[in-house]
Amino acid sequence: MATNFEGNSPDMFTGGLLLTEHVTAVPGKLKAGAVAGGIYYNKKLQGLFGPEVLFKIKDFNAGEMGSVGNLHLSANWLFGTEHEQLVGGGIHVSALNLLTIGVTAHRDYNLNSWWFQCVVSVRISKIKKTEEPFNK
Repeated sequence: MATNFEGNSPDMFTGGLLLTEHVTAVPGKLKAGAVAGGIYYNKKLQGLFGPEVLFKIKDFNAGEMGSVGNLHLSANWLFGTEHEQLVGGGIHVSALNLLTIGVTAHRDYNLNSWWFQCVVSVRISKIKKTEEPFNK
């Protein structure tokens, strides 16, 4: 949902499909990457892209099985093809390195509005296999 909280314009509902790619900047704590994709906003299909960082707050461990998920914060600075300029972030829970759910808030400082989003994401890339020293 996007709103300016003033009541002189209707709140708009948005949807989109965004792809992200991250690399580890600080092992176990910080990832940095990029976001790009398409959104439906203001009754138009548009593009949205920009940088993003993720900061891990907590691991959910399952004993000998390792981590089953984590809690992390995201921060991003996004640019849209219709002059949107968003800065914001959110809080997310990841499970099994496959599924993530969360909520985000962004301020569009160019168009004077706020964007509130619910996030559901699914990993579509392959998970890197680690070499076990015992198996060499």
